Amino acid sequence: MENTAGEVALPRRPRVLLADDDALLRRTLARALGQSFEVIEAEDGEQGLALARELRPEVVIADQRMPKINGVELLAQLHDELPETTRVLITGYSDYGPVVEAINDARIHHYFEKPFHTVDLVTVVEALTRSRALERERDALLVQLEANVAELARANARLAESEAELERAVRERTAELRVANAQLELANGQLRVMATHDGLTRLFNHTYLMEHLRLEVARGVRYRRGFSVLFVDLDDFKRVNDRHGHAVGDAVLSGVARVLDGGGAHAVRRSDLAARYGGEEFCIVLPETPIEGALVKAERIRAAVGALRWPQADLSVTLSVGVATYPDDGADERALLEAADRALYAAKQGGKNRVCTAH
Repeated sequence: MENTAGEVALPRRPRVLLADDDALLRRTLARALGQSFEVIEAEDGEQGLALARELRPEVVIADQRMPKINGVELLAQLHDELPETTRVLITGYSDYGPVVEAINDARIHHYFEKPFHTVDLVTVVEALTRSRALERERDALLVQLEANVAELARANARLAESEAELERAVRERTAELRVANAQLELANGQLRVMATHDGLTRLFNHTYLMEHLRLEVARGVRYRRGFSVLFVDLDDFKRVNDRHGHAVGDAVLSGVARVLDGGGAHAVRRSDLAARYGGEEFCIVLPETPIEGALVKAERIRAAVGALRWPQADLSVTLSVGVATYPDDGADERALLEAADRALYAAKQGGKNRVCTAH
């Protein structure tokens, strides 16, 4: 389509409404999202609701803790008024109550737990937008397919020779529908991975770790079997970022993650689970592993990381490990992690680059 000046009109970018009373976080997210979306900012839930009604954005991102109207209330209202809008909630750390409420009342499509990486939010919003666009394309193809079939059926009743044309049109539309469904399934698969994995290291994320630990404790109670947890922290990692930059720091985190996930350490089994706990902290769950076996694995991992070489910079990376065992050091996942954290603190106080136990 051309405008009055004869210039070709560019298609409108998807519109994202960002509702957060934290101006600094809101502007940071707006800058990151602005590369792919038209971003509208709202200072609170009440303003966000008014702007959503007026501008009908494709995506609404709302922080839970806002004055006047909180995030869940805003998204629930939009679920009723603008059901086609993609709804994303931002919550505080371990604030699971609003998340459950948002899933039940607002039918949110995704949520983020603070702190989170801005790039992860942008990636998820882009994937959600693509997924919704593919759904609309699929629905349009279905409508078009039904219309074409009906029209061709009427023509076939009038003219027998139109049968071949009808079959051809149905095959084409069916093929297009298969492609759209395949693309939608791929997008949904990517979303499932993003919900459970850390964007940088590709290890499982904190949320998945806590759920896995809860299930492992339940299994231990039922079958009377123990397991161990390794709490891992890179020594003096801030110095790596300060001296060599965050690009090198990210490369170090990714390299260490590969060792923790079984690459080169010969310590991690398929049944073990490695996760990024946060920042430069990692956690490894070792099913049916007593303290003696956990110490052997921890020492192998520590040695493997210490032997790594980094082509990006001339540096040496070491780590400290705290080891805790269920049920001796903790009867539930929180207590077990606290015990492992105390052991990690002892390793740090003891000079770093070492392994300590909780008892």
